[in-house]
Amino acid sequence: MRHLGHIVGLSVALLFVAPEWVGLPQPVAWAAGGVILVAGTILAVRGAILRNLPESLEAEPLPAEEVPLAVASLVAEYEALGFATFGEPLRVRLAPEVAIVGLRHDGLHAYGTAFQAAAAAKPRTVFDFVSVFAGDVSLTTCGDRSAGVLPLAPGEFLQIFSGRSVAELAEAHREGVEYLRSHGFGEPRLSPLPLDELLRRAIRRKRDVFRRASVKNTLIALGRVLTGRSPNLRPIAEQHPAPALVAAPEDRDLLAPVTQHADGGNPFQGS
Repeated sequence: MRHLGHIVGLSVALLFVAPEWVGLPQPVAWAAGGVILVAGTILAVRGAILRNLPESLEAEPLPAEEVPLAVASLVAEYEALGFATFGEPLRVRLAPEVAIVGLRHDGLHAYGTAFQAAAAAKPRTVFDFVSVFAGDVSLTTCGDRSAGVLPLAPGEFLQIFSGRSVAELAEAHREGVEYLRSHGFGEPRLSPLPLDELLRRAIRRKRDVFRRASVKNTLIALGRVLTGRSPNLRPIAEQHPAPALVAAPEDRDLLAPVTQHADGGNPFQGS
């Protein structure tokens, strides 16, 4: 939001100074200043969102010794549940920069990510679980409320549980997967694609969805941030009491090429 200061300055000038130096009637100046402030804020927020949904995601390997301690601790909790890291840790060039470790559980066909966003005041550490089904359908279970700020794509499900441990979030994710399976979504599956490519595809999808109605989606995001409300702050079964089957869109597949793995082991049990 690099231009927000200029927008606020111009708005203040119209609201409080303009009547004297441009001859505008005070009500007109106030109205103009208000419109500029609102429109400018929307455009600035829209720009900030798009900068974090880049067309070309920049990611590079992160040396193991540079993985933040909080992320390494989360990875150990995932591994205790039978997950294993895949690929190298990554440094992703967003604003702020993100250190991320990807994990997967072959028996459960589930992904996990543990990541930390660098910040001047206090780094923010987040973790989640993701399962992907046929037809571009996915379920993400996350412990961070900010995950629910942007509207979701068709077939994208999200449930947020703040304050839960890795093991507790894993159990909530398992229940969500079972709920979708019981409503005809089939089995989740994994891909041989590397972590950086999976991230690029996911961000590209979010960018495409956001840009289809960017002003409307910006207003939704602002409303959710200001009110602290999101439709995703509850279990998937409560969000969609009787979800209809999601039609597979034109064979656009987040995971292709896909490899199937045989089920094995108990859900989220260490091996």
